[in-house]
Amino acid sequence: GLTSVRFALAASWEMAVAAILVAALLDTMDGRLARMLGSTSRFGAELDSFADFVSFGISPALVMYFLTLHQLEGKGWAVVLFFAVCMALRLARFNTRSIEGQTPSWSQAFFIGVPAPAAAILAITPLIMHLEWKSKIFINPIVVSCVMVLVGGLMVSQVPTYSFKTVKIPYKLVRPFLVVVTLLIASLFNAPWLTLALIACGYVATIPFSFRSYILQKPKE
Repeated sequence: GLTSVRFALAASWEMAVAAILVAALLDTMDGRLARMLGSTSRFGAELDSFADFVSFGISPALVMYFLTLHQLEGKGWAVVLFFAVCMALRLARFNTRSIEGQTPSWSQAFFIGVPAPAAAILAITPLIMHLEWKSKIFINPIVVSCVMVLVGGLMVSQVPTYSFKTVKIPYKLVRPFLVVVTLLIASLFNAPWLTLALIACGYVATIPFSFRSYILQKPKE
């Protein structure tokens, strides 16, 4: 995350985005590796949240500030602070529920609010779209402000979003799934910015479906 900020200071926007994506990839692996190695701990869980705050709360906000939000001066900085505070609140809520065991078993397939890595990628999606289509409308400071405020609000909201960590691929769908993954990886190498933009838009499109699934699975009171 900090390396992303370093690249942003040097106006190397492609590398700034790449560093945040690497952080997101590592964030999907650390917990699984800890469990595989039998090295899970409360310390590791807390360290993970601190790393998430830097990589997904501070870094994307600063990247977008150096890119375009600085044009709004104090108002642009207020957007940065808003996004960072929302990330801190989201992570604190997640940790609290995890420690106190407040998450019911039937809701394990969902996050409450947009998770940190997804929020970071959504926050830099205007930059990703600019890298693909070279249109300055995507990095207009007003447009970027609206996107970041909306994403920040989704992080601290009660909107359920899919947690793909619990998804199990049926045996008969393993081969088609591998084909899709292979095509996705190939697309990332050949048209990275377009592929990432489509993934971000696709993720947003899943939110209404996750909300519906959550309501259907939630026991009636």
